[in-house]
Amino acid sequence: PGIPGRIVQSDIAFSILLGILLAGANIALGYFQLRKAMRAPQSRFVGAVLGGMGLRMIGVLGSMILVFLLVPVHAVAFAVSFLVVAAIGLLVEVQMMLRSQRPDD
Repeated sequence: PGIPGRIVQSDIAFSILLGILLAGANIALGYFQLRKAMRAPQSRFVGAVLGGMGLRMIGVLGSMILVFLLVPVHAVAFAVSFLVVAAIGLLVEVQMMLRSQRPDD
């Protein structure tokens, strides 16, 4: 009886870790993309931010589909951990954008 419980717990822990890693990769890409967009001319800033965000969303969606198809994860643990970390990352990203607004805005 003890072994199946440990297997389930390790599956949940692995799923949570995988969700955190995927969201963390998305946050890191967002950070570098925002820094690059901040160096772009004002006329290209919005396009760079929105284009980068769209590409990241497509990449995350594709990665999540691959995880669900190829990796035996606990779906709820993976999805919830991803969503929590991604939401925190989104808040940090918005805060970074607000703090780094250009003086001519």
